[in-house]
Amino acid sequence: MKLLLTPGAAEDLDFWQATDRPFAEKICRILRKLKHGQPLPGHQITQLPLNLHGLNAVRVSAEHRIVFERLRDDIIVHQCRFHI
Repeated sequence: MKLLLTPGAAEDLDFWQATDRPFAEKICRILRKLKHGQPLPGHQITQLPLNLHGLNAVRVSAEHRIVFERLRDDIIVHQCRFHI
């Protein structure tokens, strides 16, 4: 699978790498698991409401989520900071 980051998600990841390196590494570990199809704990992944059909979120902390969608062989990451 290919992992693609939107410009906003890439900006979010850059922010974490500049301000909180351990948190950035935690995000990167989750992204690698998504890319390789490895399971994440079920309680971490949630589907977003109906008006955002197809998007899922992975809890990284109480405040922050990784929002992504799966399209055939690609995973598109929409954001890595805050949550919708």
